[in-house]
Amino acid sequence: MKRFTKILWGVVVAATLFFGASFFLLPLPGHATVLLYHFIDTPQRSSEEKNVVSAESLERQMAFLKHFGFRVITLQEFYDMRMGKRKPRSREILLTFDDGDYSFDQKAMPILKKYGLPATIFVISENVKNASQGSMNQPTIQKLRESGLITVESHSKTHPLLSQTSPEQLKDEVEGSKRDLEAMFGVPMRFFAYPSGDLNEQVVEAVKAAGYDMAFATGPKRLKKTGVPRGQYSEIRMKITRTSDLLVVYWFKLSGLYNLFRGFRA
Repeated sequence: MKRFTKILWGVVVAATLFFGASFFLLPLPGHATVLLYHFIDTPQRSSEEKNVVSAESLERQMAFLKHFGFRVITLQEFYDMRMGKRKPRSREILLTFDDGDYSFDQKAMPILKKYGLPATIFVISENVKNASQGSMNQPTIQKLRESGLITVESHSKTHPLLSQTSPEQLKDEVEGSKRDLEAMFGVPMRFFAYPSGDLNEQVVEAVKAAGYDMAFATGPKRLKKTGVPRGQYSEIRMKITRTSDLLVVYWFKLSGLYNLFRGFRA
């Protein structure tokens, strides 16, 4: 019994030391975690839709990042790190928001501005052009860009599953969105996020041919199914949903441990 108690205490102490060190060291240099959000809204909507994070939860999460010394970097800094142009540091986080939903301006931006945290929004060009499907319009997005905190990039033209499109439509989705967004905002669109994380080799080649510098998928499990290896045009992201309302869960995801676990399972 005494031997069992000693072993148990040894396990407890080892686990405590491991998670204590992990909390102050992870993510390690060169392994910045890319977080993926979709919609920020009320607690009621969050309870009904998994992809919705409440504004209250986002506020706690951003305060957590700020108060515990995580370094929220820009998309350019992330790119420079991945390309070996910048020396990586530990505890680096990239914030991304997909779809360009109006809730970003109304709910997320005031929180990001309060804590001075940069973020990237991947927008659907036709929705921006027509202010449709709940998307922010061009003037609203331009105002966000002028804040100096927000980078705007492409999330396709109409948000289809790109692996299921014809070659002609695929080209139009990746090239057309780039062309339209560049015309709207007067800056190069250099980064792309695959709608629903859907991709294959043909989709990746189309994104390269369109002139993007980097593209983002979703998690390692989905990427594994495509047969496309992780790389410059298939960067993985950690999806944040209402399941991350508890800060211990949020930390586990942004630390990189959750994606590592999912990668092993995949």
